Amino acid sequence: SEVQTNQMANEINALSLRLSNEISIQRQMFQDGVASYQPVYQNVSLRGLLEEACNVFSDRCRETGKRLVLKGEVPDIDIKADFSITLRILVNMISNALDATPDGGQAELFVEMFQKRIRFCVWNRGHIPGKIGKRIFQRNFSTKEGAGRGLGTCSMKYFGEEVLGGKVDFISSGDKGTVFRFELPQKG
Repeated sequence: SEVQTNQMANEINALSLRLSNEISIQRQMFQDGVASYQPVYQNVSLRGLLEEACNVFSDRCRETGKRLVLKGEVPDIDIKADFSITLRILVNMISNALDATPDGGQAELFVEMFQKRIRFCVWNRGHIPGKIGKRIFQRNFSTKEGAGRGLGTCSMKYFGEEVLGGKVDFISSGDKGTVFRFELPQKG
């Protein structure tokens, strides 16, 4: 139908834009070094950013039966953010949460607003033991097998704190699960 064709075209367009932004970031980091990356702050729809982050995982959730729930009230506001880097951090947070979620289980994405700050949070039922938690942001540390692992949490921490001036951390307990948090100061 025409509606399905338009929806598919919109999804392809959004994916193309995400890929283009990611390639641009990777190219700049490769050519100039990560430390030289200059964030591009713009007005970004908070709701649009969170919906985009959720859309990245729609196929994965369908395939595994896992659910990613956007929890709570999301204010219809614009925030000052580097869209590509903020999205990248959210995608890493969500990916980790879904990896720790059993098939059929649920992960949750929500925001907390403070004066001049916004905190993005991703929850899952899993628990990160203290011994692993102390190493979670170290480069090349992973709880998964295989080469090329352990960059997601390290890059979240680096981009969230060193590039965007925010704070990335997590809290975890056996009874409450794990929440990765990315607190982003608001400019202006």
